[in-house]
Amino acid sequence: MTNDRGAITVVLSGDLDISSRRWLAQRLAETMGQQPQRLVIDMAEVGFADCASVRLIVATGRLLPDDSRPVISRPQPVVRRVLHVTGLDMLCELT
Repeated sequence: MTNDRGAITVVLSGDLDISSRRWLAQRLAETMGQQPQRLVIDMAEVGFADCASVRLIVATGRLLPDDSRPVISRPQPVVRRVLHVTGLDMLCELT
């Protein structure tokens, strides 16, 4: 996790599924406790993400100030597809 001028980048790797959801929720809660102005989730090394995990990441964006949305950076095609199929891509920024 890096913090740069109010933006926090969280780097994730591996698979995000039911077995990692509690860890992900705790990690996101800790991150949001720092009150970032912008949240970037680097998912370049995530091989799989179920819709509940992606929904958790996107929902975390509701805690950002103003109309900020979480940024999902470098998602693998399978993660991008989950975002698209669920419509969650409309609630975040994809880079």
